[in-house]
Amino acid sequence: MNKFFLLMWISVGGIVGTLLRYLITVLMEQNKTTDFPLGTFIINLAGCFVFGFVSQFSTNTVIIRPEVKLALTTGFAGAFTTFSTFIFENYQLTRDSQLVLSFIYMFSSILGGSILLYSGIILARLISK
Repeated sequence: MNKFFLLMWISVGGIVGTLLRYLITVLMEQNKTTDFPLGTFIINLAGCFVFGFVSQFSTNTVIIRPEVKLALTTGFAGAFTTFSTFIFENYQLTRDSQLVLSFIYMFSSILGGSILLYSGIILARLISK
């Protein structure tokens, strides 16, 4: 495939990921009941699942073409997930002396992200058999 078109696939995935991240963040902020950064938390966990699922599913099937895989992983998941925001929000919680909430957020994001990444891989394996 032409490198230009490959970059376009990745760019489209990135645009969709960025817009969806923004919309989810706005929705969560409008319904905020805690200082816990729930929008970023949900986004990061969902992004881990998408990345795990697409990575595994695309290795076992020809349904997902290589350029679509890159659009969904590098483009969409890369723009959708928010690791830098996650780190900054942990800094803010710590700065604001909310150490317990910071620990819960950090631990549950890493554990939840790992579990959902593996869940995406397992689901892709089951579907593509």
